[in-house]
Amino acid sequence: MKAKKLEDLSNQELIDEYRYIAVKEATRFPSQNGRGFKEFEGILQRSQSLRLEILCRMGEPKESISPYAWEQETWASKIKYSKLLREHLNYCETSYKQSLTLAKAIQEAVDLLKTFNEVGHANFKLMNGEDTDSNKIARKEVSIIRSFLRKYTPGE
Repeated sequence: MKAKKLEDLSNQELIDEYRYIAVKEATRFPSQNGRGFKEFEGILQRSQSLRLEILCRMGEPKESISPYAWEQETWASKIKYSKLLREHLNYCETSYKQSLTLAKAIQEAVDLLKTFNEVGHANFKLMNGEDTDSNKIARKEVSIIRSFLRKYTPGE
């Protein structure tokens, strides 16, 4: 089925598709092969387009709508693979009400990584729970975050 143009969707169809894409994005982890990543990028692009269209229909001027600024930085390429780190940085940028720098992103990544060792934290439960699928997802997230830190943390 070919996706309709955003302009042709009714408001309800737009909301329904955005909800569907958000769930699809939340439950999908990109594989390291090219096909899986391209599909994942397509989902992200469609999600951003839907978000933009929804906000425009709500009366927000197009010029004032932008994706999170840090996602445009070159250092953000590794973060696309980590759902947890991406969500955490989006939350941080919203909370701080300013664009994230690489130094702040590194600090937030370190802080997020520590949560996998904090007893009682949801990430600790994800990593050490009984569900093997959750354990696998948590290990992959930790691996991606560590990879980001290795690449962008200055050597000692």
